[in-house]
Amino acid sequence: MGHARPRLLYLRAADEELPDGQLACAAAAGDMWALEELFRRYEPRVVRYLQRLVRDEEGADDLFQDASLRAYVNLSSFHPDRSFRAWLYRIATNAGLDWIRRRRRALPAAQAEGVGPPPEVLVIERDLVRRAEQAMAELSDDHRTVFLLRHFGQLSYAEIAQIVGSPEGTVRSRMHYAVRALREKLRYLREEEGHDDL
Repeated sequence: MGHARPRLLYLRAADEELPDGQLACAAAAGDMWALEELFRRYEPRVVRYLQRLVRDEEGADDLFQDASLRAYVNLSSFHPDRSFRAWLYRIATNAGLDWIRRRRRALPAAQAEGVGPPPEVLVIERDLVRRAEQAMAELSDDHRTVFLLRHFGQLSYAEIAQIVGSPEGTVRSRMHYAVRALREKLRYLREEEGHDDL
């Protein structure tokens, strides 16, 4: 029978948009409403980001659930003076990159058994979405992660640096490289098809 719950209930009524740090502290203390509110705020953006990172819709939903569980279990390690959004994206990014690594290890065995489309089919896609996905797939994990966090996660360079554990200058450099590489690859694919108006 602590006093934290009635105080938080009072704060909810006074201000529905409580800061993430305050909600995280309340969730760590066992307030399920606070936990649900945090995940409600970020689920759509994090799932979209994961869909683009792993290129698998169902996998992204499962990964968000996994990242949510990891975040819940580790809430006691969250520092309220830091960005909850960046912390959650870091957990989601790690879950996504782990998933990609596991899938890459499993892919050669599946291809040897003839499961899935041959690589040639994946490369010869004609619509713009497929070309963009192909260009994204050719980026390194580091470059793709920074690009997705910036454009689809709408995170600042400082938040991305915190998530990926690199200096902000390195993040900016990776972003610059990713944008340049994507433009060149999309232009090349467009010209290859006889469309030079990109």
